Amino acid sequence: MKRTKWLIILLFLSFLLPAQQGVQGPFETIKKGAEWYNENRPKQKVYLHIDKDTYQTGEYIWMKAYIFSGDLPGLDTISQNLYIEVWSPSRIRADIFRVKINEGYAEASFELLDSLEQGIYQLRAFTDLMTRENPGFFYSQNLSVYNPKHSYNISSQTARKNRSKLRKIQKEKKKLFVELFISSSKPVAGISNEVFYRASNPFGEPIDVTAKIKKTDGKKYLLLGESRHGYGSFKYTPLENEKHKVSFIAADGEKWTGTLPPAEKEGLLSEIQQTKDSIILSIQKPYIISNDPSANRYYIIAFANNRIYYSGMTDLRDKSDISFSKEQFPDGIIQFAVLSNRLELETKISTLKLPEILPTVSINSRMTSDSVFIEIRKEHGVELKNASLSVITSNNEYNPDRYNFYEDYFFNSELDNFCLDALPFEELFSDSLNELIVRAGNLSEPDWDIIAGEFSDAPGLRPENGIEVKGQVVSEILSIPVRKAKVTLEVKDRYNDVYEIETGDDGRFHFVGFNFYDTLQMKIIARKSSGRKGVLINLEGDKTPKLTEYYGDFFLTEKSLRDNKAYRIEQNKKARKEMLEKERELNAYYATQIHGRPDFILYGEEVPSDMTVLDAMRGRVAGVAITGNNIIIRGISTILGSTDPLVLVDDVPTDVSVLNQIMMNDVDRVEILKGPSTTAYGVRGGNGVIAVYTKRGMYMTHGEIEFTLFGYQRKRNFFINNSVNIMQTGLPRTLLWIPEFNFSDNEMVKISFSKGITGEKLVLKLEGVKSDGSPFSQSFETGLN
Repeated sequence: MKRTKWLIILLFLSFLLPAQQGVQGPFETIKKGAEWYNENRPKQKVYLHIDKDTYQTGEYIWMKAYIFSGDLPGLDTISQNLYIEVWSPSRIRADIFRVKINEGYAEASFELLDSLEQGIYQLRAFTDLMTRENPGFFYSQNLSVYNPKHSYNISSQTARKNRSKLRKIQKEKKKLFVELFISSSKPVAGISNEVFYRASNPFGEPIDVTAKIKKTDGKKYLLLGESRHGYGSFKYTPLENEKHKVSFIAADGEKWTGTLPPAEKEGLLSEIQQTKDSIILSIQKPYIISNDPSANRYYIIAFANNRIYYSGMTDLRDKSDISFSKEQFPDGIIQFAVLSNRLELETKISTLKLPEILPTVSINSRMTSDSVFIEIRKEHGVELKNASLSVITSNNEYNPDRYNFYEDYFFNSELDNFCLDALPFEELFSDSLNELIVRAGNLSEPDWDIIAGEFSDAPGLRPENGIEVKGQVVSEILSIPVRKAKVTLEVKDRYNDVYEIETGDDGRFHFVGFNFYDTLQMKIIARKSSGRKGVLINLEGDKTPKLTEYYGDFFLTEKSLRDNKAYRIEQNKKARKEMLEKERELNAYYATQIHGRPDFILYGEEVPSDMTVLDAMRGRVAGVAITGNNIIIRGISTILGSTDPLVLVDDVPTDVSVLNQIMMNDVDRVEILKGPSTTAYGVRGGNGVIAVYTKRGMYMTHGEIEFTLFGYQRKRNFFINNSVNIMQTGLPRTLLWIPEFNFSDNEMVKISFSKGITGEKLVLKLEGVKSDGSPFSQSFETGLN
């Protein structure tokens, strides 16, 4: 009897055990997935404090970078390299800098050259880790660049194109574009679904609209209300497989019409409500409840700053309300995800916990007959470390809060949404508008599949170790990877360092740990393990995404001073003088060459940079016939034997097929010899000669390659470039830039300027990080007149 009793107990436990494992198993999976995600996919945020956002060519841009870790409030300690790009109005990268990150900070400055075109430039900053994200989450800021000499630099044809482009832009600005966001992942039939929307023009500027939705009879529209700063929402209750058309109308009559996705019978609806101290997540399930308990079990994850702050389970029958204390979440965007018992994402919703934006410093000013005095006092109990301060003078309207630390940290770095930059700062953090913004935006979201356990094949985190040089060694024939090749890296500048490494089975090599500054000339030599040279080196170049979207205002130079007759005569004289000087230099150069002056010269700058040498020669060189990869120089062909001309790359003989591998971007010039001068090369030149000269010998010749490495940019002390006269233009002028502005308790900093400085107002902007790791941003204006 006793034995039978224990068998019954064991049998009962055997039924309970799988159920318990079913509950604990998903939690363990989520926990492990979250731990892996936090360690291998750390989120980063970059913010740049720029001294101002309007410049004249010849000025320096002064900036301080703050790099935040998304795991916890505080500065990042993972990355060492910050990349700063400057993109021109033509969407061409005008410059790129590599800046060394020290304890989450970085400083940079660079000059805007006189050769830059006038217009709106886009400044972009990111780390290596951030390149895994959508470029919309990089730090981005528009800069207005004025060039008083630009009207002399552009042609009449370009000026006409600019006028045409501006007319087209003004026309495009009137167009309406609306993005729709369902409150849940998909509309659910029989439940009131909420739809959020964002209305803007193609340049990201918000447009206020009136929203309407067509009735189910398809005949009438119901008025749904109006937007604020282009943001809005409405509710509707769809039936299963029913479609609804929505219409948005702007004040000028521009209209946008779309169709909401059909509602499904099964699904979850999630909603968010906030009280003073709590966040309430409501989950509703409209369809028939399953008799299987596990089918009604759902897992809830609360995610913020790349970290899970809550994970729990609910047994959902029809509706559940789950209350969270606001204290358990950091300030910023909080994302709630509901996963099924199979850990599949069912619905997600986001909300914003607003930070308390309190004054950190007090700023006072006073004026005497000849000076302006400014006092900056830190509030008691608030520690500021390594902040940055800019002081500018301006005659024009200047909004120092247009780009600020708060907005970027809590919104821009989490949302791919340019409309934010057009919103008033005081409204952004004041009322329910921010909830609309969060719900009607493309969020930077975690990869839920990885958190649900699919991380075994996902690429992990590779820690940075200074500047890297990497590539692959392949054979000249068939481009097969060469294993165990000896690769030597030489620094040709003042360092004169030499490094050696061996390729792996895939032919790849990877040099790490460099801390070079400025621009350096480098050389790589690769040899097979046997010592032979028959290899090519493929360096991994810049893989940062191109600029695909361009937002904001435009201004282009519409007048060319080349239309002035006296100017054209002067320029023609100058061009003729330069041409004659170049001709003399060429004659002197070719007098020393074995073949004398070539019959034809094709310069790299004369053809598109993305062409190969072979493609660039097609149809451009008289007397040269190119069929496929075969080249015949007319008049020197032969009936018997090879018709291939002699090909030289930087005076080294090579195969004709190489011409289909060299890009014109790397070429200085291509010289073609087809006359008597080919006899200088004997029999080898009997079919003609094609001599390719690369820029600084960049082409890989027999296992050697020279290239330019951009090292870290050196820090500069602030100075005012008095050679740049911007007073007449009324542009802002930077008077003071302090990238390391520190306070101790009860300390007051005093700054004074001469009353003789020109301008109508003085603008101060102080930004940095508080002791708790959160950002702060304050600005102050005072009159000068």
